[in-house]
Amino acid sequence: MELVFNQALEFCKGGKYDQGIILFDQILKLDPEHEPSLYNRARAHSKLSNLELALTDYNSLITLLPTKADYISDRGVLYHHLGEQQKALNDLNEACKLEPNSAYRYSSRAFLKEKNGDLQGALSDYEKAIKLDPDDAILHNNKGLVEEKLGHTQYAMDSFKQADQLSGIDESSYPTPPTQENLLKPKSEEEPKPKQIEALTVGSYFKTLIALFTSKEVRKEFLQFIYKGFSEKKKGNKKKDKI
Repeated sequence: MELVFNQALEFCKGGKYDQGIILFDQILKLDPEHEPSLYNRARAHSKLSNLELALTDYNSLITLLPTKADYISDRGVLYHHLGEQQKALNDLNEACKLEPNSAYRYSSRAFLKEKNGDLQGALSDYEKAIKLDPDDAILHNNKGLVEEKLGHTQYAMDSFKQADQLSGIDESSYPTPPTQENLLKPKSEEEPKPKQIEALTVGSYFKTLIALFTSKEVRKEFLQFIYKGFSEKKKGNKKKDKI
């Protein structure tokens, strides 16, 4: 079974998600509660935009492990893409309850609230996240973006300045603070697109969320890309044993 599972992972890492799913199916026929196969099959389905199938796998995972915040949070994102915003928020609320001391949980919920137009709620969650992890540059940067949308210009500038200081970025290297548009998209279609800043589509969600929120080194590189350009972006981020 281990050999089949490893082959399935290799298929998926190479973008052959359909072939990986076939092997995960074989494993799950023998062991319906094989957690790694359920998890990676869910991710593969999400990358193929098979949202309902991915949701089924996450439901199975949560039945097996009802207090695992990662699975509940990921399911919440699926609900978001399926247009079921209340269910999405309920799952992210539950993830925050399960891990109340995790800045990542509040920043994830803040992102969802912002996407749904709840700017005050997003700002509150970013403030909670920053209290838990005050040295996180991307949290200050994202808080500034929300403050900018709310028209709190001076607060936004202070947040951007704090993000710069934490990232070791020279303010003189850019003329204006970042905007939501240049945060989510590359500067031009001709420039190569670093993997960690893909637009938040169904297929790229997991990779984007992991890159933007969980790796401080990637956060720093991400901000340097925003302010200084792609030329200084370092390559070679390693991933864990998952798709």
